[in-house]
Amino acid sequence: MEALNTLISAIIGLAVGTVFGGWLERVLYRPRVTIEIVSESTYVRKEGKYVSVVVSNKGRTAAIDCIGSISIDELSREALLSPNDAVKDEKLPLDPDYKLKPDDQLLTRESFREIDREPLCWAHIGNPPTYTVNPGTKTLLDVFKAIERDTSDGWYLIIPSEAGWKKLRARLKDGDYHGRLVVSPANAPPTIREFKIVPSSEGPRLVLNGT
Repeated sequence: MEALNTLISAIIGLAVGTVFGGWLERVLYRPRVTIEIVSESTYVRKEGKYVSVVVSNKGRTAAIDCIGSISIDELSREALLSPNDAVKDEKLPLDPDYKLKPDDQLLTRESFREIDREPLCWAHIGNPPTYTVNPGTKTLLDVFKAIERDTSDGWYLIIPSEAGWKKLRARLKDGDYHGRLVVSPANAPPTIREFKIVPSSEGPRLVLNGT
């Protein structure tokens, strides 16, 4: 009987050690994704001011196939611009075909719906919808581009889709907005940051809460 109890104790100890060891390994070695704003995150070109956030992996394993998404709370139908409202002010961007496709806008007043965890794109060649962030590295997630009108009407915003800047999520009037940015790796819990967009004379500014 004593030998049996010893065997059972050993089996239980091994099982507990295996489970705890696996859990500890996942905690210690999983990706740790952060979302921040630094001075390099605004990229100004002749066609507008790109506003991005810096996504870093401070963990010990790669954050695989990260998807970046945006939610804007209490967005009204009246905040949306149509392609015809805005396209005359949009200078030629990197893709020359873009100018030929001003109607590629997913969200309009006629097709209005909430912007709730809608995918964005990464600031890399081809604007991929997913990106793997290796340990100790960082990359940029495009959030919006601020465009100054040719008239005295100020600025407006364009938000990309997962297809990049060739197909926009929406065009928005300049104004105060708030919501959340989410980066979701395939192998780790999502990272969520609340934000607000505030007007300024130099173009709309993105502010992350808690910074």
